Amino acid sequence: MMCICQLFYQFYLYPRLGPPLGKFNHLQMFRLGCFLYIPAYLCLPLLRHVASPDSDGGVLVMTREFSFQLDG
Repeated sequence: MMCICQLFYQFYLYPRLGPPLGKFNHLQMFRLGCFLYIPAYLCLPLLRHVASPDSDGGVLVMTREFSFQLDG
C-alpha cells in the first residue's frame, strides 16, 4: 500500500505541484513531504499494538491463526 502511495506522490503529485510544472519550489515540496511522512511515522507504534497476534487487532492482519478461527 505504501509503495502505491509513494509512486503516486513521486510520479504524479510531485511533478504537477513542484518544479518545473507546478507553482511550488523544491523547499516547499520537501516541507510537504515531511508533513505527510512525520504523522505516518509517529503512528507506527500504535499500529504495532493493533497488528500484533496477541491483540484483538488480529482481524486486520490475516494470519494463519485467524483463518483457522474462522473455520472452527
